[in-house]
Amino acid sequence: MSQLQARGLTLRYAQEHPLFQAVDFDINPGDRIALVGPNGAGKSSLLRILAGLQPPDGGAITKPRGLTVAHFSQSGDGDDPHLSAGQRARARLAEILDEPAGIILLDEPTNHLDARTRHWLAHQLLRHKHTCLFVSHDEDFLQQMATRVFEVRRGQFREYTGTYAGFLHHAETLNQKSWSAYDAEQRQLAAFERAAQRRDSIVTRLTDTPPGGRGAKAFYGHKAAKVARTARMLRERIAPESQVGKPWEEQPIPTLDFRNFTRPGDPAIDIQNLSLSYGPKTVLDNFTLTLRRAERWAIQGPNGSGKTSLFRAIRGELAPTAGTITIAQNVKLGYFAQEAETLNPRQTPLEACMAECADRTWVQTILACLKLPREYANVPIAQLSLGERAKTALAQILVSGANVLLLDEPTNHLEIEARHALMATLDQFPGAILLITHAPPPLNWCQAPI
Repeated sequence: MSQLQARGLTLRYAQEHPLFQAVDFDINPGDRIALVGPNGAGKSSLLRILAGLQPPDGGAITKPRGLTVAHFSQSGDGDDPHLSAGQRARARLAEILDEPAGIILLDEPTNHLDARTRHWLAHQLLRHKHTCLFVSHDEDFLQQMATRVFEVRRGQFREYTGTYAGFLHHAETLNQKSWSAYDAEQRQLAAFERAAQRRDSIVTRLTDTPPGGRGAKAFYGHKAAKVARTARMLRERIAPESQVGKPWEEQPIPTLDFRNFTRPGDPAIDIQNLSLSYGPKTVLDNFTLTLRRAERWAIQGPNGSGKTSLFRAIRGELAPTAGTITIAQNVKLGYFAQEAETLNPRQTPLEACMAECADRTWVQTILACLKLPREYANVPIAQLSLGERAKTALAQILVSGANVLLLDEPTNHLEIEARHALMATLDQFPGAILLITHAPPPLNWCQAPI
């Protein structure tokens, strides 16, 4: 017997733009359901609907009286300034897992968590056989946890029973079938068009009336009309409404020129024997790193080890208790903060980026590289998902002319395709990068454990 039933669920971003519509599904005891899809597809909103925090635009949720639903929000990890984002997230997750909830809804629970805490979370969920529906872009977590997959993508809802790897294989099989059907029809349509063009040529020859008088003209005119009618019938068979739609295709990252880039001094940042403290607590001790002007370094360490504090010190917001930070001439820092909190929520993505760079084409190119849908470029940032806000903040930095990037967990809210797109874009960036991440960095990056 199902614990929760959804019937006819509909959610619209705008009246003419459904995120999903007429969706039916059941949640059964022991299910571990991965909810996947691109940023802005409605995943967080669906969790809020199931938690009773937001009404749907259509349909209904049915659940037994007394069933409790616990909800972990992307931005609901507390506000204790003495704890890192990862430590706050773990505290909130521990609180939820201790509650006797019938269904647990987790919105990107692994964001900010180090490897040890991610392992702890997965162990707790598996050990106690919690029924859960979770949003995640962490492929390892998805594969470890999911027994079912719900996908929301471009207004469509798809359900799969099995592992995340099985879902990916199934999705690829469907995609290949769609491309095969599309290619076969394109070949057929091309054959129809070639046949129609041959008949067009015959019509042209027949209408050039040969000698023979009025009777011959009528005869050849009649034949030309029949051939023209055949050509028209062939072309009617390739009317747009009868054609198989072209499957969705991800656009590759174009070659980028970063036209407003100026080279920084070298080394761009030199950190020697740095120690940082909050009150009596030392958060970073005797840390040394020299960042050359075209190097990429991944800063890695457990939650609370001082990674974000390091960035604050580089930006002059936190004074060292020991050691030095030397920043070279001509360095322009570009800083991505966790949760993209530096954005003006009243601006649109286009406005936020053009405040840094007046070249509209360059701004639109970078937004497209980071997979922000074109239709969201003129939507107020306050109305966007956290993933879309992250893309906006990253684009704003990349068009600003910054030549040294400080990126604090930039992939947290990005869908998997956007994560790959970001790294492909950063590969072309000509300056230096410091990246805080809990994910394995690219093989050609240097690593600095904290």
